[in-house]
Amino acid sequence: MARSPLNVAVIGYGLSAQVFQIPFIANVPMLNLYAIVQRQPMPHNDAGKEHPGVKIYRSTSDLLQDAEVDLVVVATASHTHFDVFLCEKPFTMTVKQADELIALAHERRCLLTVFHNRRWDSDFLTLSSLIQNDVLGRIVEFESHFDVHSPSVRAGWKATWRTETATGSGVLYDLGAHLIDQALVLFGKPRKVTAFLYHQRTGDAKYGDPDSMTVLLHYMDGKLATLKASVINPTDKQLRYWVRGEKGTFRKYHLDVQESQIVNERRMPGSPGFGIEPSSHHGTLTTAPVNGNIISQPLPTLAGPTYESLYKTLVEALHGNGDVPVSPESARDVIHVIELAIQSAAQEKTLSL
Repeated sequence: MARSPLNVAVIGYGLSAQVFQIPFIANVPMLNLYAIVQRQPMPHNDAGKEHPGVKIYRSTSDLLQDAEVDLVVVATASHTHFDVFLCEKPFTMTVKQADELIALAHERRCLLTVFHNRRWDSDFLTLSSLIQNDVLGRIVEFESHFDVHSPSVRAGWKATWRTETATGSGVLYDLGAHLIDQALVLFGKPRKVTAFLYHQRTGDAKYGDPDSMTVLLHYMDGKLATLKASVINPTDKQLRYWVRGEKGTFRKYHLDVQESQIVNERRMPGSPGFGIEPSSHHGTLTTAPVNGNIISQPLPTLAGPTYESLYKTLVEALHGNGDVPVSPESARDVIHVIELAIQSAAQEKTLSL
């Protein structure tokens, strides 16, 4: 039986650790933030000062000598994700690496999972409920977007993994991994993949790997899933979902609020209203009853479980109660689609899975 609370060590102290990992770890009673690995603290970004009482290590090798660590969370750049326990998405850079890591976890009898947190977005859970309850009928087209208007690279980003030219950088491994994972959760693996990877920024703002993408997933039943992430979108609200079925459609703008609440409002998990969307962010459900009039109405977003649920499920798995929240095999499927998307864009052709 694992100890309670479990001692958690976080490797990395960037956006993922500060926004998506540590606040949720801190709000789960069965977890104790025990250690952080930060190689180079900065005056404005110092884990030791911001988390007094937590052990600070300067290298992963030093951390792994600490026998008191129960759970390791890897929240570093994408190309370092290969030798982990709970790994930030994307799982690995290649299917080969994913297979090796899965085999190693089985060999050592270790639990392994991936932080595909967008499975717990409130709007995604709302959409999932509509599909599972057949409200929209047979789905014929699915659009999922992560669009922003950012014609210039944000200050400080040119030196980061998200924009540099390196394995695992660029929009496909970053936001694309979320979009692909959600589509696979809803519909399973597609039959074919067509991808377009490109720069929308120009001049000095054009930097590193592609900043925008369109990925098409073709399914056996004729359904088409269109996944888009782009950086030139001057509009007051960004489209998130547009899903069309035989019985109705669902259109939704705005992203899930959990990230913005932590970053912009300093509202932490567990506080009143956390993860609850304002009514202005609710989607629109349009239904077409047989022999009836088409009806459109706002659909309140479910006040579902937050990203905290991923950690709670993981704790239960560590105590022998159920499966990990995200199976490494499902995360490997995301990497498979990413690899095909890269090949499709390079060859300018549709590829079979």
